[in-house]
Amino acid sequence: MTQNIIRVALMTTALGLVINEAAGKDQNDCNNLFGAANIQKVETFTINTDNADFGDELHLFGAPQGTAVVCWLNNGRVSVIGKLYSDAREPHISRIEVVFRRTNGQFTDIRRSSVATQGLPVGPVPQHDIQINSPNGNFDRVGIRLISVFPDTGLRPRGRVVAERLFRRRGN
Repeated sequence: MTQNIIRVALMTTALGLVINEAAGKDQNDCNNLFGAANIQKVETFTINTDNADFGDELHLFGAPQGTAVVCWLNNGRVSVIGKLYSDAREPHISRIEVVFRRTNGQFTDIRRSSVATQGLPVGPVPQHDIQINSPNGNFDRVGIRLISVFPDTGLRPRGRVVAERLFRRRGN
């Protein structure tokens, strides 16, 4: 009887830790990084595709359980924060590309980051913490693109855009 009570207590504690860890990025992350008084707007999201995902811990059953976040700052800047995952069953590279649009309509250079896997099941899903900040200035949009790249087949790597998201400072 005592062993059953202990088992239930341990399972409940473990489940609570998993649920807590899966909360992902949110307003608190933006507040901690930039100061609550400096935040204008926060948007949470996940992107889940076959081989490339963007969100936050935990990554279970091929999908991020936690959210990534876009932090819009009062000074006109914007930041994208989350985790990039590569969960292909064969060698693969997940790439994120972020571009910021200024209020005058000009775009910044594309900012890129990537994570690679040798294929599953090799161990934990490869992941990379991402924080991509806009340069100084006033920005009203941020575009996020996930690209799935399979290694060289003898001709050249095969890459394709698997997801695109657009975020706006005001409106949808």
